[in-house]
Amino acid sequence: MNEITLTDMRNKVWKDATTPWVIVCDMDEIVGINENELIEEDKKGVNVIKTQGYDMFGKSEKEDLSNIIIDSITTSEKSDFHSVLYPFLVDILANVISADNGKG
Repeated sequence: MNEITLTDMRNKVWKDATTPWVIVCDMDEIVGINENELIEEDKKGVNVIKTQGYDMFGKSEKEDLSNIIIDSITTSEKSDFHSVLYPFLVDILANVISADNGKG
């Protein structure tokens, strides 16, 4: 999938959400937050959460990495590049996009 199509999908996929919070991320990204934590953030008035990103490293003897067991990876390094804003309140984002005439 090309980047333009992927960006367009990310900008639209959440619009039919029936929950107050949505998380739009790639399938290789793991966001560690649960419903109770989101409820607490909501009570504090938070509408976007910045995550701490990590690069994870696994050892492989195969070129295609097929012998790596994801659950066994224990080596990581903090990554500012992967520290991004994730969960967001649907109503807040919809209002931002409306204010931007749908360009957001």
